[in-house]
Amino acid sequence: MSRTDTRRSTPSPTQDEVLQFIEAYKADSRNDGNSPTYREIAHGLGKSTQTIYGACLRLAAKGLIVINARGKIVLQGGKYLRPDGES
Repeated sequence: MSRTDTRRSTPSPTQDEVLQFIEAYKADSRNDGNSPTYREIAHGLGKSTQTIYGACLRLAAKGLIVINARGKIVLQGGKYLRPDGES
């Protein structure tokens, strides 16, 4: 694997922060598995919305997230788990 390939598949520090924020947000039962908005991520990390949007586009290009047709962020390999007691 070339140096370029390694760089493309490894998230930058900002991208890693964004990915961790998304994972934590979606795991929080208060959010019911929904995706955070770019604005919520920006506010939570103290960064600009433009920075977050760019980081998300690069994460999508690396295959670490998917941005669906409605602009929602989908984690690769993620699945919805129903809260206990729901059928």
